[in-house]
Amino acid sequence: MLHLLIGLFERLGIFAIAFILMMRFGVMRRLLTGRSTPREKLFLSVLFGVFGIGLTYAGIPIQGAIVNSRVVAVALGGILGGPLVGLLAGLIAGVHRYLIDIGGFTAMTCCVTTIVEGVVGGIIYHALKRRPFDTRAAFLTGVAAEVVQMSLVLVLAKPFDAAWNLVTFIALPMILVNSSGLAMFMELISSVSREQERVGAYQAQTALNIAFRTLPILRAGLNGDSASDTARIILDMTDLDAVAITNDANILAHKGVGVDHHIAGNPLMTASTKLALSLGSIQTPMTKQEIGCRNDGCRLGSAIVVPLKRREKTMGALKLYRMKERGIGPLDMELAKGLAHLFSNQLELAEMEEQRELLADAEIRALQAQIHPHFLFNAINTIVSYMRTNPTVATDLLVRLSEFLRKNIDPGSGNVPLSTELEHCM
Repeated sequence: MLHLLIGLFERLGIFAIAFILMMRFGVMRRLLTGRSTPREKLFLSVLFGVFGIGLTYAGIPIQGAIVNSRVVAVALGGILGGPLVGLLAGLIAGVHRYLIDIGGFTAMTCCVTTIVEGVVGGIIYHALKRRPFDTRAAFLTGVAAEVVQMSLVLVLAKPFDAAWNLVTFIALPMILVNSSGLAMFMELISSVSREQERVGAYQAQTALNIAFRTLPILRAGLNGDSASDTARIILDMTDLDAVAITNDANILAHKGVGVDHHIAGNPLMTASTKLALSLGSIQTPMTKQEIGCRNDGCRLGSAIVVPLKRREKTMGALKLYRMKERGIGPLDMELAKGLAHLFSNQLELAEMEEQRELLADAEIRALQAQIHPHFLFNAINTIVSYMRTNPTVATDLLVRLSEFLRKNIDPGSGNVPLSTELEHCM
């Protein structure tokens, strides 16, 4: 039994190595740790079905049967993609087990149990789990799946005596190895998920810190000074090779590699920027040729160009560069999108603030220019009455009224000195 236990762990280790290598690819990490689309679930079904086939060939012949860890692959498919994925993965691996000629009296039984284990894996895990990628729930799922398999072997395999002898010999090693294997693979996926969350949190924190430092700057709107300060902050707080900000026609700021020819105030130099501005969509040129810089000696190899919009109108672009071709990764893209969204919102707020100030100034000017008809009527009547009794007072009142009208009609600054207000009261 010890020999069987060691043999199963060795063969499962091969699957583990392949699984770890597979997880190095970003698409597989996203596929295994995120919510899958129907097409991706179909891919998962085929993937884990193929792994199940591989584990079948890696099995150990024992008493006319093939002892293997096929259940780990199909149950893992059910855990990650749900019962339907487990069912399809089980069908692929189970039908293969039935059709191939590798001997044993449990071919049909193994076919049925493989299919059942895929479904059971998806159902039991999702009933047990308390958090995403629960290692303990995966272990219990593996125990349950193996118990179901052993029970089906006793029920379906013939002759019963051979099935009983087989189960009593392999049950404990398979339960221990396969349950531990499921828990191990779940921990691998969990560690990848935690790493992605950590990196995502760091990236979000970086974006928020950049936004916090640039919000006061962008309150003045998008101009050469605000763009220069903003680009410098982004470059200092990231490991990017260059950062640029443009309006719809010219370079407002460029910091980092390429500053010798990407000069602020000059017309746009790259085809990718012009394309992003004309289409109003994100561009991700991954080679120098795709960037399309007019300077042949430009060392920038890849970029992400995100339009800056105000009320759906493209008014400029934020550009993040790396010297390495195809060097822009998913995290760079998320950072650029997040910053562009924050900057666009801030520019809209800046415009709204400017409009609010203009409106308030217009209202003040309107109030300053507005003379109530009753005031003029009463003032003129008073002057008329004094013209008969005291012409000197009437003359003085006319002078004061003219000064009052002149000061209220004067379109100077919105701020009125206290001395002027006191003159009105005298």
